[in-house]
Amino acid sequence: MAMLESGQRAELANGMKTDAYGFFFEEMKRPAYENPLYRKLFNVVKPSTGDEGTINSATMDVNFKETAYGEAFESGTAVDGRRHPYKLKRYSSKRGFDRALIDSDSSKEQVSNAIRVWVQSAVKKMMTTKEAKAHQIFNFGGYTAGHSVFNNSGRDFADTDLLYDGIELFNLVGNPRTMLKGPDSGITNSFYNSLGTSGVALDATNFNTAYTLMTGTNIYGEDGAPDPFIPNCLLVHPGKWFDARQIESTQTGAPGDVNNSFNPWNGLVEVIPSPFLTQTNAWILFGKTNLWEAIEDEPIINTWFDYDTDQYMVSMVWRFTLRVMTYRNCVGANLPTS
Repeated sequence: MAMLESGQRAELANGMKTDAYGFFFEEMKRPAYENPLYRKLFNVVKPSTGDEGTINSATMDVNFKETAYGEAFESGTAVDGRRHPYKLKRYSSKRGFDRALIDSDSSKEQVSNAIRVWVQSAVKKMMTTKEAKAHQIFNFGGYTAGHSVFNNSGRDFADTDLLYDGIELFNLVGNPRTMLKGPDSGITNSFYNSLGTSGVALDATNFNTAYTLMTGTNIYGEDGAPDPFIPNCLLVHPGKWFDARQIESTQTGAPGDVNNSFNPWNGLVEVIPSPFLTQTNAWILFGKTNLWEAIEDEPIINTWFDYDTDQYMVSMVWRFTLRVMTYRNCVGANLPTS
């Protein structure tokens, strides 16, 4: 077998990189990867300057007043809002191929197939990791003592994704989250978004309760003004898909309706079955908003020859994190508390 010179190895490594990118774009055309679940829940954005930071959702008291010509305008007052930390996490993986395998002219197809299999496995792992990370807000959102995925300081930046202010995301009616308010609003608001930690059936009655809670009770924003979210999807474990479809898709009559009357829930939300929900009877009524962001960039693939290991190397690096700036756009049930 002829030994390749360093220039030839560099050229061969570049060819491997071209192949790897080709296999990557081919793999990403799979329906589950082109339209993943987390993109239905989060507004996907590209990273901006800096890998970490804190978004402060400060509010400004704005009170429009009829003002006569020549009369001075009144100024509003800023209110310190909740701080929402985020850190763009980096994930990487690499694989080595023995020089003897790559340098052999008779094994080009074998090498190409090996790279294809590695890329396919890497893409699958990347996408399932993103889904699992995005679903942490639901799977751990009912933990009454908080969870490592949340920022347990509540105010300062930590190496975590989501806000924890001493109250779980899916809090019960007896443990409401107090809203920050404008100094002149004269309103003190609070909200909760859990219907119960267990035994809450996914039926028309409880669906109506969840819908009313999100669009009515939890309508007020941090400044005390109405700021409604409109539910557009119902996230369920696959085991609850049939119950959800009965509520959402039955055109005449909700389940158990002996009078076969008109079903007001028909077509109201999209049912999203997710195997990444760990609680089999969990369900969440959800309204997508630009205040829920998934920050991601395109993976970077590199190839090179490693003289220390005498191998051709291929690697993939990608970044991902969540930035969540409100909790009022979801109402859940049957989520674990610990």
